[in-house]
Amino acid sequence: MKFFFPLLLLLSGCNIDWTGNHVRPDPNPPHVVTSPEFRLLIVEETADRPSLPAGQVSIFTSTTLRDYLDQHCKKLSDGSNGYRIIDKDQVNELPADFKATVKDNPTPWLYCTDGTNGLSCPLPATVDEVLAKVRPYAEGK
Repeated sequence: MKFFFPLLLLLSGCNIDWTGNHVRPDPNPPHVVTSPEFRLLIVEETADRPSLPAGQVSIFTSTTLRDYLDQHCKKLSDGSNGYRIIDKDQVNELPADFKATVKDNPTPWLYCTDGTNGLSCPLPATVDEVLAKVRPYAEGK
């Protein structure tokens, strides 16, 4: 008798999951990013620059970093760069693409995303360290 009901359900066409895996697919899955877009944001307090180590100060003026970002960041819908290096007092002036990213963190702070995953951390000490941190997001490595 104990096997009668499961057998009856099986014979009637009912699909029984015998594996114990009772996870059902989400009928409304989250939006899937089909074309990831690399974005980068550095928030600083410009008044603090004189007290920062020289390696960090060079990040703000590095042509190497800006050339890399120009090549890898997707432009925003308005045609502007997909990266920003701004003073914390300018956060409210950011395009919507960036505003949701910014949290109340100390400065200087680095944010980047590939459209799916993101990074939020204190600004590294040198341009090379910044590039090492953001390459996986920019190049998918």
